[in-house]
Amino acid sequence: MKKDFILDEKKNKKFTFLTDLVLLITTISCNINYIISNMACCFGGSSDDAIADEEGFYFGCLFVDLETNVGLKIKIKSKQIAVFKVKDPNTQKTKVYAINNICSHEGSLLNKGEIEEYNGSMCVVCPAHGIYFDLKSGSSPDSDYNQKSYQIKKKGKEIWIKLK
Repeated sequence: MKKDFILDEKKNKKFTFLTDLVLLITTISCNINYIISNMACCFGGSSDDAIADEEGFYFGCLFVDLETNVGLKIKIKSKQIAVFKVKDPNTQKTKVYAINNICSHEGSLLNKGEIEEYNGSMCVVCPAHGIYFDLKSGSSPDSDYNQKSYQIKKKGKEIWIKLK
């Protein structure tokens, strides 16, 4: 009888351990799915199922993921967007901009372009043809080409982008 009790106790411990393990795996899986759905865009993935906040902004990336004067390509709701953290050479203030990543001239990726001040505005230079695009307005000071620019807001350490 004592032997049976010991076996049942071991079975109970194994059962508890397995139950805890399944619960842990389920929790980890849910957390990974949340992270992937909300941050896939930062890793070259897609966030087509992203959900906007109450003001219509979508999570874009973390501020720490942005290098100064280097573009980061993200994707929100099937839109390819270039996000830039730019340090203004005159004021030394850092500002974040978002612009359509696909150049309206011939489809080059603007996140690979250089950042320059041009005619008093911070611009990205198309790496293929040298067209300047104002990061704030998306307009090109020297051509008829325009890029969609997006409104940005910072929530803590996160960058959020309004698509409309």
